[in-house]
Amino acid sequence: MHDPTHDYAVNLEWNQGRIGQLSSPELENLIECATPPEFPHGVPGIWSPEHL
Repeated sequence: MHDPTHDYAVNLEWNQGRIGQLSSPELENLIECATPPEFPHGVPGIWSPEHL
């Protein structure tokens, strides 16, 4: 049985320090994200790639 694959175009642009924006050419909205607080200099209270 062949498992189907799904590809999604996602971009991450780091704007300042550890905070960036996730975007996709398929969507209008941006998602602000940051390095999680568990990492050195992480930012609490903002979505991280690990949340997603």
